[in-house]
Amino acid sequence: MIIGTSFIPSRGDTILTIGNRIKFIRKANKVDPINSASLTLNYRVLTGFLVGKLFSSLNRQKEELLSEKQVVEEKNTKIILQRDEIIRQKNELENQRDQIEQHMRQGRDFGWVMVRASAQAIEIRDSYTSGHCYRVSGLATRIGERMGLDEWTVIYLKWAALVHDIGKIGIPEALLNKQDKLTTYEYDIMKQHPMLGALIMKDIPYGDRVLDGVVHHHERLDGKGYPYGIKGDEIGLQARIITVCDVWDALTSDRAYRDALPKHVALKIMEEGRGTQFDPIILDYFFSIINEDQYSES
Repeated sequence: MIIGTSFIPSRGDTILTIGNRIKFIRKANKVDPINSASLTLNYRVLTGFLVGKLFSSLNRQKEELLSEKQVVEEKNTKIILQRDEIIRQKNELENQRDQIEQHMRQGRDFGWVMVRASAQAIEIRDSYTSGHCYRVSGLATRIGERMGLDEWTVIYLKWAALVHDIGKIGIPEALLNKQDKLTTYEYDIMKQHPMLGALIMKDIPYGDRVLDGVVHHHERLDGKGYPYGIKGDEIGLQARIITVCDVWDALTSDRAYRDALPKHVALKIMEEGRGTQFDPIILDYFFSIINEDQYSES
């Protein structure tokens, strides 16, 4: 709002204006001392009033800003405290994670030692399967990795393949190393080794993680395997992988009752078992690895 007086010499008028509107006009041909003083007084009073209102408004805005500043500072303080608490919890979780990983590494190393010791115990009793467990374990590990299984699933698969025949510790050596074909009675005794393996592994650290491979590696997709005669997806993935690797190594290595078969003959037998004895998907991964190995050898 603008308040002021203006004097126009050519017309001799005194004009009081408020904003853009003319509020008071008086002819100024003669000077009226009383009216002039009254006008000056009113001007000063109005100016003082407006200045007071302005300062009052500024003080109110200042107080509001100070109040808002205090609120912001309090929020910032809370945020800083929350941030510090989050950082503390993060550090605590990282420490716990490191401890868990350390325990897992120690457990894995201890489990691996136990598994290797068990595998060696098997092969000491069965001279014709020397290296069999390690070859089956190596091939199973490659299949698991190629299938994209997670790290610990592959680790347990590796362990299970290494001790899949651990139950043979409970089979008489005369049967393990017999050069003639087993009788029906002897074969029934031999078929007990998966369940004997389960009894052994249940008391070994991490033994429960390898039971599928130990117990079910002689099961078949068509339900004609042993010891339970389960079929299809009832057989765990670990056992289905080991089954392929176990049969392949048995076909291509010397046994007490026969010499190793030529690879092309063994491959034909493996293909004939597709969908009945072996999981077709796992068999495809197996063939891809065998083909790569043959190509690299040529």
